[in-house]
Amino acid sequence: MKFSQGLAMRSSVIAITTALALSGCGGGGSSAGSSNPEPVSPPPVSPPPPPPPPSVFEVTNPYALSDAGDVDDVKVDRTFIFGDSYSQTTRVTDDDVTVRDWINTLVDDGKTSTFSNFSVGGARARDSEVVRKSFRAQVDKFVAQDKRPDGGDLTVTYFGYNDIHANNALDLSFADYKTSLNRLIDLGATDKKQRLFVTMLHDWGRNPGDRDSLRDKVIQWNKWIAGYANNRSRVVAVDLFTPFERIYENPEKYGFTNVTTVDKDKAASTTLYVDDSHFGDRGQNIIGQIFEYYLTRGWDFSNTLDAGSAATAELNDDLDNDRVFSFAGDENGLRLFPLGNGRGPDAMLTGTEATGPGTGFRAHFAQEGGNGGIGMQYGLGDGIEVGIALGSYDSESATERDRSRNRALVEQKSLSLYGDTDLGSMGALGHWRGHTRMTFGENDIRSLAEDKLIGRRNSARTEGRSFSVSERFTGAIRSESPLGGFWLTPSLDLTYSHQQIDGYRIANDYVGDTIYGGSDAGELRGALGLTARLDPFDLGNDRFLGLTAHASWARSLLRDDHKVDIRQTGPFAGSTSETIERNAETIVTMGIGSTMTVNEKLDLTAGYNLTTRTGHDDNHSMRVGIGWKF
Repeated sequence: MKFSQGLAMRSSVIAITTALALSGCGGGGSSAGSSNPEPVSPPPVSPPPPPPPPSVFEVTNPYALSDAGDVDDVKVDRTFIFGDSYSQTTRVTDDDVTVRDWINTLVDDGKTSTFSNFSVGGARARDSEVVRKSFRAQVDKFVAQDKRPDGGDLTVTYFGYNDIHANNALDLSFADYKTSLNRLIDLGATDKKQRLFVTMLHDWGRNPGDRDSLRDKVIQWNKWIAGYANNRSRVVAVDLFTPFERIYENPEKYGFTNVTTVDKDKAASTTLYVDDSHFGDRGQNIIGQIFEYYLTRGWDFSNTLDAGSAATAELNDDLDNDRVFSFAGDENGLRLFPLGNGRGPDAMLTGTEATGPGTGFRAHFAQEGGNGGIGMQYGLGDGIEVGIALGSYDSESATERDRSRNRALVEQKSLSLYGDTDLGSMGALGHWRGHTRMTFGENDIRSLAEDKLIGRRNSARTEGRSFSVSERFTGAIRSESPLGGFWLTPSLDLTYSHQQIDGYRIANDYVGDTIYGGSDAGELRGALGLTARLDPFDLGNDRFLGLTAHASWARSLLRDDHKVDIRQTGPFAGSTSETIERNAETIVTMGIGSTMTVNEKLDLTAGYNLTTRTGHDDNHSMRVGIGWKF
């Protein structure tokens, strides 16, 4: 079902769920619309829990645009490019062939909103006698236009080919290069939520029109670039040398039939060179893919770091939806109960939907079936209950790119300890209870990377740990209205969660192995909720109609950034520290629901839910369900 675009909604969902429930098994009250309801008792279902933390499979990317047309459209705001002919937006060869350089790949894939390209063919890092063709002159022009990196901008520099080809003193060229790079840093290129990419060169000596002896100079230049980036925060050395060495050594694997000679007619498909010194469209497209990889590798890891929180959230969700803490609880004593796929009717009405990571790519969230566990609850008397739950939960996050796919799979063994205390009546504020919960999870995590272009898959396995503790208060206030009696159930929730993941190593067919260090992050979140539940309407013939409405507000009070050390293997191996900034977020959820008891065996449920989230479009969902008791 789709609503009009004028609602600026992210998505709409209709889910039809058939729930088969065992009757007469004891434990847990019936739904609000069940036969022979007791209108003067507190509602048997706790208020819907606050929405799950948005950090579940979702990481704030510094390149997320607040006005993106789709919540999953994450892109660089502005890209500033400085370089030579390899970075010009388009270039016409001497044979009148138009080549679209790498920036067009980022534009076509929706990874940058706008760009400003200061590149000039023949430009050098060295302060040239031909002033307009030096890096310094390009930065001067950048400053003259009153441009400054600000917010989600990316700055890319790609120099060195012409310096090496001129056979001049490279140390002087790189000294000038560093001077101009430092100017860009002073202008804000590495401020928070910014990145500066400094590009390494492919082996210029392999070009059809150049000398093999240039290889050593290229390697020296790249070592200087790696050293510069490794000593600075938010400066990333983009390795083009290693990927193209692999292409030269095994061209067929990457879809090439010719990487040694010029063939202008096939340079957009199976030939690397369009002229003696330049790649054609296909080679430039690969350069663009490599930039995309470096743009997102930190968020791929952060996506994996968050994987455990999804499984923990599902266990806690099952505990809430299975009505462990019910105002219509059992008498004192021991109670066993199952957890799992059978989410109660109220779960269908909340409609909260977890989404994929905001990493600049179309993303989705999927959960595998078969999740569940068992719980045990014991009444100690005087309104105090304690319990323990053991669960096994599998979750998956997937990041879809045009030419590749990354997935994080987590298998979690969970333990939850909880207590429920009757706080008694507070007069006009109703009857209140307190709920305390601690949840621990051990995570077995697999990271999978697939390259659709060459049909290769790589994987890595690591472990992680999840922890959350929450304190929640819920009330029950009885009131009357012209439509009859109803219950108001307010709630107040404070939750702290912490995720930890061990380091791992995963192969990449272009840049070599990527080694991630271990990392951890915590979050403190507060939430307020209110549910209104009318007494069921008696429709006659043992048919009843129950109506509910709910609203909740949740906000992250403290939220750690994700920090990780990333090391690339290869001839220019170095370590880069990535910080994935996570801003405070607010989630507001509201909705309505209904349950009709048709007879003693059949219940029908329906509901509508609206969720608004900071920096996202509104999310509308509708749920309908059928419950059959046997």
